[in-house]
Amino acid sequence: MKVGDIYLVVAGALLALSTIRNRKKTVAALITSGKVTLQVLPVLFFIFVLMGTIEAFVSKNTIAHLLGTGSGVRGILLSEVVGS
Repeated sequence: MKVGDIYLVVAGALLALSTIRNRKKTVAALITSGKVTLQVLPVLFFIFVLMGTIEAFVSKNTIAHLLGTGSGVRGILLSEVVGS
């Protein structure tokens, strides 16, 4: 059994337990998490498109040079700026 399968089984068991204990709270939590997911999805889509575009135009060697082990403090600062 893979780790992802184990996570799904545990999440399903906890969801079932939560539903048994208090169905109204579980439904409210699922609705709230669904709304949050719908708010986050456009941002995630934009990030995936942006990262794909960067990967298409910037070689892995360039990224390794700018952010790799030899980049020092400059690499750390650059990754902080690009990451935020």
